[in-house]
Amino acid sequence: MIKQFKFILFFLIFISCKTNSDNIKVNSFKINYNILYHGENYFKEALTILKNNSSSNYWDIIPLIEEMEYSRDENIIPTKNFEKAEEKAIKAIQKSKKNQIKILDRAYLLLGKSRFYDQRYIASLQALGQVVERKDEAILWKVMIYLNLDQIDLALKIITDELKTRNKNQINIELLKATVQSEIINKNYKKALVGLKKIYENIDDKIIKSRSSFISAQIYSKNNELDSAKVFYSKTLNSGIKKSSEIYLISKLRLMHINENIDLAEYSKIRRSGIYPEKISLINFYEGLSTLKTDTLKAVILFNKALKHENIDHFLKIKIYKNLQKISYDQKNYLESSNYIDTLLNIENQSSKEFFKLNALKNKLKSVTKLEEKNIEIDSILTLSKLTEKEINDLKTKSNSDSQKKQIKVSNNFNNNTFYYYNQLAIEKGIQDFKMKWGNLKLQDNWKMNLEDNKVISQSAHKNYTNKLIEKIVDYSLTVYEQDSLYNLYNKNMLMLGIYYNEFFNDYVKSLKKLENINQKYLTNDDKIQLKYYKYLSYLNNKNLKSNHLKKEILENYPSSIYAKRINQQKLVDHQNMDKLKDSIQNLINTNKVELSSRLVDSLIVLNIKRNDLFDLKLIKSELTLKKDNIKSYVDELTSLKLEFPENKDKLDRMINIVSSIILKKSLDIKEDNFVFGFFIEKKFNNNYGNLNIEYYDENYDLLISYGHASLISAENSLNEFLKKNKKLSNNKYFVFSTSQFINALVFKTLDN
Repeated sequence: MIKQFKFILFFLIFISCKTNSDNIKVNSFKINYNILYHGENYFKEALTILKNNSSSNYWDIIPLIEEMEYSRDENIIPTKNFEKAEEKAIKAIQKSKKNQIKILDRAYLLLGKSRFYDQRYIASLQALGQVVERKDEAILWKVMIYLNLDQIDLALKIITDELKTRNKNQINIELLKATVQSEIINKNYKKALVGLKKIYENIDDKIIKSRSSFISAQIYSKNNELDSAKVFYSKTLNSGIKKSSEIYLISKLRLMHINENIDLAEYSKIRRSGIYPEKISLINFYEGLSTLKTDTLKAVILFNKALKHENIDHFLKIKIYKNLQKISYDQKNYLESSNYIDTLLNIENQSSKEFFKLNALKNKLKSVTKLEEKNIEIDSILTLSKLTEKEINDLKTKSNSDSQKKQIKVSNNFNNNTFYYYNQLAIEKGIQDFKMKWGNLKLQDNWKMNLEDNKVISQSAHKNYTNKLIEKIVDYSLTVYEQDSLYNLYNKNMLMLGIYYNEFFNDYVKSLKKLENINQKYLTNDDKIQLKYYKYLSYLNNKNLKSNHLKKEILENYPSSIYAKRINQQKLVDHQNMDKLKDSIQNLINTNKVELSSRLVDSLIVLNIKRNDLFDLKLIKSELTLKKDNIKSYVDELTSLKLEFPENKDKLDRMINIVSSIILKKSLDIKEDNFVFGFFIEKKFNNNYGNLNIEYYDENYDLLISYGHASLISAENSLNEFLKKNKKLSNNKYFVFSTSQFINALVFKTLDN
């Protein structure tokens, strides 16, 4: 009986165990195929949406890990599929047993990746940290998170710590990909190239293989190692990827461009193949680059043809306009170059370095084109003033009849207002422009215009008024004084143009052309010396022997001038060295070394430096004037800089307006509730007094200041405590103010009142 009972008990236990085992298998099947399968499908659908809405920037070094391209902020678009994938992953985790490691790993990876694309990086890291067997894949995604957060050192540390636990001879592709991607972002290209080579040799995945060789080619191109770049672009073509892929086409085009002996007919073959209907603009661009070496005009045509394509890539558009801008600039066509810069400023990233470079160049070009246009207008007025009434009427009549028939071609160097002295077409254009502005005016012996009495018809109802009918009458003649004023302005503009072409563009031919056409009768003595100096520079750079004569004249007749000192110095101070010197001066000013800073600025101003550097130094000098003197003197300095550097007029006007409003209010609007205490101290007794700050006041006195006291009582108590420890300062003049009162007194130099 007992034996029978034991047998029944054993049978029941066996059945129970079998049932539990079957239940686990059924449970695993449901999780894998009913939950995770759908979750992963949601993830793939969401990723496909991101991929379709993103464009790879092949002009920069592309990410080795393709998924990183879709995680940029500009590519993230609202989609609920990542949320659905996350919900499925959480459900799978909740239904899994602790010993179901493979299912849990799969679920936690899905959870971490979904949160990664939703940019919930902390939550993603928490999920990825739970992965056990698929740890390498989890580490790769962790690294991607840290790289997106610009935590490169932390990303490399994770990889290094993990590699310490591994066999050194074993190559792990996931960790290698993570390492290479980190080194690329860290711009450690030598290490990146070593890893890329290992990946190419040890992987069968065609996409990763092609990306690794393509990135290697990009790095070699960046380092101008074109032979190596050719090798790796060729490897990309032979990696097994589809010929229709973008990376294949770009590799082929770049290989053709690098190859100096390429037959340009190859570009036509690619276009006719029909494989790349959406990439015609890209093909035209690369053909333009290859053609640029021998035929600039054809290259410009190809670039413009590339721009006409409807689906042109944003990055490609920038590249094309940059090439067109450079061609115009190299050809000294500054107006056209300026127009291209306007376009680029509208499409460039406004926070990029390139944007600020273009903006700086635009300002230089603007200075030149403004003066050219002003002189064209002056030319127009002076020319019209010399014509008889009959000649002007004939020109008006001719201009009216011709305006419908032809379009006046303008010079490459100027815009549609171009007017050339004694040029018939230009005179007609001047008349046309004048009529557009002033209408058909009668000739009378009155300068500018006279207004005749006209009836003004008004209606009081609803306060509606008709337009005033005013007949405008103009006289083109000029008085002697008016002519002299215009000639004076014209020649001053010519001098500034000569300086700008020299300083901003190193265009010594155009600079000399402007300077040689100046009538010195209308220049001041200082202008005449400046004219001689810049003519000397133009002759010198054009290897004209006239430079020797001018050099001798400046050195003998103006030995103490800044220009004589620059000639004696000869060598131009390097711009980068000047930047370092300007930074050093700012550091001296910040540490209250005002007098030393001032002497250093004065010594640098006389050196042979570029005009931009000279302006920066004189701006620093004006700031020192503010510290040493007062705010009104500062405005005077800025006003004089406007006359000396008219190209910076807009910037200086903004500064003057701000400072003038402060002077008008007689105070600065500072919302600061803290208090300060301080002492006047003679410079010769200026010792170190602990935590007190030293502020410049004037040439004899500095101020010892203690900032940051919460209340007037607190400041006074701190002052008394300080005096107990530093009794020799008790005889010095001291004060307690609110911070705002102190700053206003410092700016307006009213402390000693």
